[in-house]
Amino acid sequence: MVKEFKNAVIERAFRLSEKYHWVRKFSPDPFPSRFLILSATGVGDTLWGTPAIRALRETYPQSFIGVLTSPPGFEILKRDPNIDDFFVFRRGAGGIISLPGMLKKLRMKKFEV
Repeated sequence: MVKEFKNAVIERAFRLSEKYHWVRKFSPDPFPSRFLILSATGVGDTLWGTPAIRALRETYPQSFIGVLTSPPGFEILKRDPNIDDFFVFRRGAGGIISLPGMLKKLRMKKFEV
């Protein structure tokens, strides 16, 4: 029951973010310059994603790369020179409560991809 409630709250937050334009609508850009990587899964998946982040930096060296991750993911990636900024999402009630503020911060960064 708690999981269903959490999912409903997250879904509602994303709908509100679209309504109030907290999240930018996607439009393909042939030369994107601002990337947001989502890495909120397990530690192993985060490690497996690091070569992709490096490849992204090599392909777009002047780009801004942000990562939305969990606290354990942040600990793994915090010294990666290919990442410009981190957005740490905590699980549980605290994470849900902070979601609107997180979405606003992400919107301010104007990520394209």
